[in-house]
Amino acid sequence: MKRLIFIGVVLALVVGLIWVPAVAAVSADITIHKTIGPDCPEETFHFEAWRDQTGNGVIDAGDTLQGTVDITGEGIGVIEVTIFGQYLIHEVLEAGSVYEPHPDQPVFVSCNVHVDFDNICELELCGLVILKTDTAGNLLPGSCFTITPDPWTGTDSITVCDNVAPDECPEEGILCLTDLICGLEVTVEETTVPDGYVGAARQTAIIGETPELIFENTKLVPDICIEKLVDCNDDQVYLTEDTGYYGDIPSWYIRVWNCGESPLLNVMVSDTNGMSWGPFDLDIGDAWEVFYDGDPIFETTTNTAEAIAEDGFGDEVGPVYASATNVITGPSCGTVCAAQTAPGEFLFSDEQNSWFTWIYYDIGWGTEGDPYTYPIYTGQTHLCGTLYVYDDGTHIFVNYVLTDMGDCTLAGLSEYHLQVDESFADLEKKVVNKGGEPVPGKCEYKDDFDPMVSETGWIECTKDNISDWTTAWIFAHGVGCYFCP
Repeated sequence: MKRLIFIGVVLALVVGLIWVPAVAAVSADITIHKTIGPDCPEETFHFEAWRDQTGNGVIDAGDTLQGTVDITGEGIGVIEVTIFGQYLIHEVLEAGSVYEPHPDQPVFVSCNVHVDFDNICELELCGLVILKTDTAGNLLPGSCFTITPDPWTGTDSITVCDNVAPDECPEEGILCLTDLICGLEVTVEETTVPDGYVGAARQTAIIGETPELIFENTKLVPDICIEKLVDCNDDQVYLTEDTGYYGDIPSWYIRVWNCGESPLLNVMVSDTNGMSWGPFDLDIGDAWEVFYDGDPIFETTTNTAEAIAEDGFGDEVGPVYASATNVITGPSCGTVCAAQTAPGEFLFSDEQNSWFTWIYYDIGWGTEGDPYTYPIYTGQTHLCGTLYVYDDGTHIFVNYVLTDMGDCTLAGLSEYHLQVDESFADLEKKVVNKGGEPVPGKCEYKDDFDPMVSETGWIECTKDNISDWTTAWIFAHGVGCYFCP
């Protein structure tokens, strides 16, 4: 009986040992909510969770670091801990931070808890004054400036205008900006210029070290072009040494146009024989012509036409003269064409007779950011511009850019003629007639410009899908016009 009792006790102990429950692992989340003040810069904040072993509210010897998290700007971070008890949450700021550090925050962890950290930036604030004047120092109203970066936030950019908030000075021509970030380097660019003036160059400033910036505008001087022409018909007889004009009197005219940047000119035109016309208004690019038929006026080639112009503010500029022998004439125009420039190759070859000049472009040679280039010539010897070419794998893109040429000033490109083909044979077949002469009017891509332009901008050759091409053959011609002495 005693043996049975002993066995029962042993079994009970064994069974008891087998069914003793295991101790479960514990963990909790410390969620940190981080906020910053309005217009405060983003920084990265580092948070540490320390186990306060002694419960004295101070991180000291014996306390243990249980986890960390970083939060950039505003946001939420989580530190998971596996020991319950008293903790201190410690915030670490970046070196040179504009924020004030928080004291360590105590928190008792027995389940998930939340801790809030709200930082207000302590920025040193300064001001900047922008003065807008003419060359005589008089203040000018109506300017706007773009400041990069935004001097209130230190990011992006902002445009400020005279007498519009945040300008705090009521005087026209003076912009006063306050509560800016001290020590911040900014670029200030005049983006709206007072009417009748040329804008000033951009400037840099260090907020707090540069008390004021002066933007001095030069008055815009109108630019007038005059052309005096005689209507010469082959069936008429004109001036002779003995008798002057015979037959019909030729007509002549003066063309005056605003070839500058002044938005409005008020112009009066007269000649040395006492005839006058006007006044009349010319906007940018506008032209005005006077035709005359009657008694001989230009008996010699020394008569002149004179234009007296006023700008849009009534200030007189001029006079500007033009004579039959020394005229600011209309431009002379001629064919311009692109030529090949690959190393060791030709500019113009014997094959390119009768002005059938052409180039070739291997697919992939150029990109939009780095296009392939070819020289543009007139007269086959005078460099007058650059042809830019690139492809996107599907289409060819071409841009004509003309420049001044020696002593000649560019008037512009008046038209272009562009053909793109997969082979030289196709190009020749489409562009050249039976006599070997090119026929620009047959080109697939063409346009006229009035007024003329210095560049075409990117022309996308959408009629030609180059996805399976290796080379494109290009006929790139145009008509360029120049004012030459």
